[in-house]
Amino acid sequence: MLQRTQCPQCRRDLSVPEEMIGRETRCSTCGHTFKPALVEAASLPAGPPHWSEPGAAAAPPGDAEVVVIPLKLSLGDAGPALTQKIPPPPRPLRLVPLDGQPNQPGGPRRDFAMPCPYCGAGLPPDAYHCRFCGEILDDEHEPSWDRRAHRPPFRRDYEPHRGHLILGLGIVGLVFGPAGLPFAIAAWTMANKDLDKMQTHAMEPEGKYVTRDGKYCGIAGVVVGGLSLLVVLATMFRF
Repeated sequence: MLQRTQCPQCRRDLSVPEEMIGRETRCSTCGHTFKPALVEAASLPAGPPHWSEPGAAAAPPGDAEVVVIPLKLSLGDAGPALTQKIPPPPRPLRLVPLDGQPNQPGGPRRDFAMPCPYCGAGLPPDAYHCRFCGEILDDEHEPSWDRRAHRPPFRRDYEPHRGHLILGLGIVGLVFGPAGLPFAIAAWTMANKDLDKMQTHAMEPEGKYVTRDGKYCGIAGVVVGGLSLLVVLATMFRF
């Protein structure tokens, strides 16, 4: 039959067989060796067990210190609530003029007074190209060094331009006179079709100026070749 006893070192209740009463035994918790004795239920301490290192001298039950911690069960005694810092909402966006001077209310905008004829974006009145779509607005005042500085957005479905071919045909038609008249007519016709495709963004705009020069050469070749042909025909029928 199991009997109830208590370890004098760690104050833990143990259950040992009745034949082990008065014989040395070892505590399974702290390892202290002692002779268990019967312990009545009324003599057990009410406080929590006192833990100590193994091998230390056992303290008498009367020397055990009991610490009483009061519990705060009322809501009024609660500590300060934790508040989370939330950043303020951002300020609304406002327009900032590029020139540093706000426009006068009720007055016309002088910095963007001319719309682009191709995309409709506002442009300065002295602009020679559109900075949004890349179209050239004034070919006469455009500097030669700035021709390739402003391009429309690149598209992968562009048709390759034939500017160099058209320019070569125009030069041949201009140089060879009546014999080059078919080449000049071909250069003129091809240049008109390609320039129309470039206006509708169906062909590469990089060949615009080469195609235009080939067109001019083709027109000059048609004029020179036609006049030369008339002179040759007049000379032949005269004699």
